[in-house]
Amino acid sequence: MDEPVNSLHKKLYEVRQEEENSKKLRLLAKDWGLILQVNQGYEYCHAFTPIVLEFANKYKFQLLLVSNDGKNFEHIKTTRDTGLLSRLNPTNLVPVLYLVDSSGKQIYPVARGIINEDKIAENILLIVQYYNGLKVNDYDQ
Repeated sequence: MDEPVNSLHKKLYEVRQEEENSKKLRLLAKDWGLILQVNQGYEYCHAFTPIVLEFANKYKFQLLLVSNDGKNFEHIKTTRDTGLLSRLNPTNLVPVLYLVDSSGKQIYPVARGIINEDKIAENILLIVQYYNGLKVNDYDQ
């Protein structure tokens, strides 16, 4: 469906799109998870973590925090990097948010640095559609 130009129709269209995207994200969360690469000493990590936590809770994504040293981040259980994220992010710039399938075989960067929840959602939907050749509508019921 083409995007309408009338302001009222446009608003209704945007609401409908948001509802559809929310549904798709909840369904995606059944097969995909999020990994947030953090470092205790970086203020950007402290600013981005609550945004990611809110997003993950909202759509029921499993979220794993990973750091190079494995120390808990802001009292959140944090896993030590096994080397995979170091290979994906050799400069160790953080925060980085990754989308990973349940098998762990597919991993894609969603965000490098701080973005808002809407942009996280948009990026995830684009990643799944582009890299996996999936129509995101495959997740519609």
